[in-house]
Amino acid sequence: MNIRYRVELSEAERATRPAMLSGGKHAAHKIKRAQILVAADTGVSDEAISLAGQTVRSITETQLKPRDEHHAGRLAPPRPRVGAAAPRSLSHGRTQQAKMICCVRDVPWVLESIERITRENTFELSRIFDFDPGGTVYSRTGGLTARGGMVGQAYNALKPAMHSAESNRILLLTYETLTRDPAFAMHAIYDFVSLPPFDHDFDHVSFNAAEFDARLGTPGLHTVRPAVRVAERDKLLPPDLWRRFEGESFWQDTGFNTKGVRVV
Repeated sequence: MNIRYRVELSEAERATRPAMLSGGKHAAHKIKRAQILVAADTGVSDEAISLAGQTVRSITETQLKPRDEHHAGRLAPPRPRVGAAAPRSLSHGRTQQAKMICCVRDVPWVLESIERITRENTFELSRIFDFDPGGTVYSRTGGLTARGGMVGQAYNALKPAMHSAESNRILLLTYETLTRDPAFAMHAIYDFVSLPPFDHDFDHVSFNAAEFDARLGTPGLHTVRPAVRVAERDKLLPPDLWRRFEGESFWQDTGFNTKGVRVV
């Protein structure tokens, strides 16, 4: 589907956007937005903007799409960033019979995995880090584990879920079990959801989300290796960061798991 959004900058906007691009310090997402708007104002097509800047169509549309017909042709304001939805109760409506499978892994190794893929894409601006080009392993880790960060939000949502009224409908599947004994892991899942087991081929697994990862600016984030195996790797995180998050696997603490949530 071909989508076109007409952009006409005012004289003041035409003066400030090129100045922003020519020097000074500005947030990466603001610079990208200015690049898109200036290019569109000069008549560059949406396709050319996306290809030249190696941005995805969704980002282009976010910056150029007018809020409504009244604002067509006007500069669309930046949209607020929206994080993942907060966990909701499973006791209402269609979710009354729902069950949830949560994949868990030691926090330092989760951070390690994200850091590794980030370093493999050194010249990409990742949406995970708000397109910030100047981060370090410390700032990236801080952002990931913050209250609204990709890791921190999931971590903080799972803890109260294990003490909720629906805790008996939650299964925690550890990374270690899945990679070391995938057949056992899948059998436990089928048992949990009351379905007959299926004979999976764990040596020929195929999955990737290339388009989604490209939109994030993090190619390879969801690429799965063909065979389910334990990958032995050297640590990338500095020792102090590793120590900071070591021992945060609350699902392994019987004193915390007082409701007996099933952990595989």
